[in-house]
Amino acid sequence: MLTTSTVNYLSTKVAVVGVSLFLSSQCYAQLPVVADETRITTCAKMQSESAPTRVQVTNAPSATCTNGHSVTLSWKASPSLSPTYNKGEGYIVYRWNKTTDGWCGKIEQVESTTYVDCKVGAGQTYRYAVTAFQQSGESKPTNAVEAVVP
Repeated sequence: MLTTSTVNYLSTKVAVVGVSLFLSSQCYAQLPVVADETRITTCAKMQSESAPTRVQVTNAPSATCTNGHSVTLSWKASPSLSPTYNKGEGYIVYRWNKTTDGWCGKIEQVESTTYVDCKVGAGQTYRYAVTAFQQSGESKPTNAVEAVVP
């Protein structure tokens, strides 16, 4: 059984999908899934860019990442955010795994203009975009950047 409804949250439409697993007449699991409009827009933008900027991929162990691969992202601060990051504001990093599963979504919420992604795999291609957020909602995403992990 699949149920869908739309609600407004922080001036952003959110589609709420509820998934229920039935065997005979008994309900075994209910799993709510939230797909927000900003994520869908950001992922569509990342996937449609034909030649995004390439970012540096580090192939060395570090204190931050122990698996041998990492992608380091940095961006300019949003002028609409406080330099000290008031409560309820910062940046959201989105990632799309272009190579294998095609998953795209939010991977981290940060209060700085840098992010190190340690959860990347060898032989994979990833695209990233960042949005700024405040209590009033999220900004439009940055242009995508692409990282090819050796």
